[in-house]
Amino acid sequence: MKNDIRILALLAVGFFTAFSCTKKLESQSPVSDDPTVPAQVTGLSVVNQEGKATISYTVPNDPRLLYIKAVYTITNGTKVETIGSYYSNSLVLEGFADTLEHDVTVYSVSRSEIVSAPLSIKVRPLEAAIFKVARSIKLINSFGGYVLTAQNPTKSNIAILVTKVNVFKEY
Repeated sequence: MKNDIRILALLAVGFFTAFSCTKKLESQSPVSDDPTVPAQVTGLSVVNQEGKATISYTVPNDPRLLYIKAVYTITNGTKVETIGSYYSNSLVLEGFADTLEHDVTVYSVSRSEIVSAPLSIKVRPLEAAIFKVARSIKLINSFGGYVLTAQNPTKSNIAILVTKVNVFKEY
């Protein structure tokens, strides 16, 4: 009797699993089909920081607006997109490993994924905190391992992975 109930329960679970998801999912599509180009942000300004830059702007009063997008290329040639909600008036652009000038293109994007005309701005990030931390590292051999100290005056999130060949030629 107990085995019959277990078999019926397993069959019921199998039946519901097999037939509960018969509806095909629609592909991701825009929230709206309005072809109107959204209004652009205005008043672009930049604050350059260690390895990053913050772009501030005035969000247009446009009901079609969904988000703001900034597109830029970091030092290694990778193209990066940063997006922000229309509830925010700034974007933080991260990943810069140099202090060179970089072009950033800013777009407004509508609920229909219609992109506004581009706005260009230049950023020149300051030296990334990791380089300052790397110069301050002191590594002292200690019994059974090492003692590592470093200075991180900006209190940036930094990860340090210590690798060194030991007497067995292993890291």
